[in-house]
Amino acid sequence: MGLPLISLDKQEAVFLTGTLTVSVQKWLALTALVLLTAYAGRKTAVNAAQKLPGTNDLKDAKSLVIYLPIRILFLISYEFFFRGILLAVGMYYLDIKWAILLNIALYTLLHFFSEKEEIIFCPLFGVILCLLTIWFHSVLPAVILHTTLSFSHEGYILKKVANPLKHYQS
Repeated sequence: MGLPLISLDKQEAVFLTGTLTVSVQKWLALTALVLLTAYAGRKTAVNAAQKLPGTNDLKDAKSLVIYLPIRILFLISYEFFFRGILLAVGMYYLDIKWAILLNIALYTLLHFFSEKEEIIFCPLFGVILCLLTIWFHSVLPAVILHTTLSFSHEGYILKKVANPLKHYQS
């Protein structure tokens, strides 16, 4: 993204700044949200995996192994943009609630062509990510939560695709 540091004086929005000192309550809240997000990601993956056709193609599993790290790097830059830049600039020029609403509207609009469940979940997840970013004064919790969701969902599907391949190669 080229802009790892965002510092705006108007509303003291500082995201991803060097050392992050966090209270025990914040860490406990983040841990609880990470566990809840991982559970939700896995639950949706189980439902999605049932709709997948069976595969025995080793090429499919290898491409998924390559895809997952690229996806995580994409989500990191995605969060830097949405919660780091867009939210911070929105907070500078708008009231905090309008900045959050704008952020969520654009975030949800970006997922417009996704499955219905994902579109319904986007506003809630977007609010959580925005509030965590503001509360922690860092985009790092949003990155952690979004990558947790992706890893628990797509990682489960990767495992389901890779497991039949082990038996196939034996």
